[in-house]
Amino acid sequence: MKSWTALIRVCVVAVLVWPGCARADNSPEVPLQVAGAWVVTAAQVAELIADGVAVIDVRAQDDYFSARIPGALHVAYSERSRQASDFDPANDEVPAFLARLHRFVNNPNLPVILYCNGPQCWKSHKACKAVVADGYTAVHWFRGGLAEWRAAGFPTDQE
Repeated sequence: MKSWTALIRVCVVAVLVWPGCARADNSPEVPLQVAGAWVVTAAQVAELIADGVAVIDVRAQDDYFSARIPGALHVAYSERSRQASDFDPANDEVPAFLARLHRFVNNPNLPVILYCNGPQCWKSHKACKAVVADGYTAVHWFRGGLAEWRAAGFPTDQE
């Protein structure tokens, strides 16, 4: 019994001291901001949705069908670039992503919210950079993504 208690203490200390070890995929967290975009919280996303702002889920199709923010549109961002701030968008399918986005939000002055799974998911970070570079002027990045949405107690849709 004492050995289990000691092991648990070591694990708790490791998680508190070195948060990276708590992540199953060891992905680095995305930056805190994207130039040209506003970072929003789950509560702010709920308010923006009530105002009719388009919510774009950039995750893979399987993730989208398993759970999503109600009313979210699916525009997957296919990434092959590395998970880093200085990623090379040429390695991703940015033109195809933007073409799909333009079908839903074709006016770059309309507000848009982009999200993925949360702070270890790079898809929405990269998508925001692409959307800002494409000239969109009211980009809202929901950095906390679906994880924060659920933690805040908001409902999800699923197939």
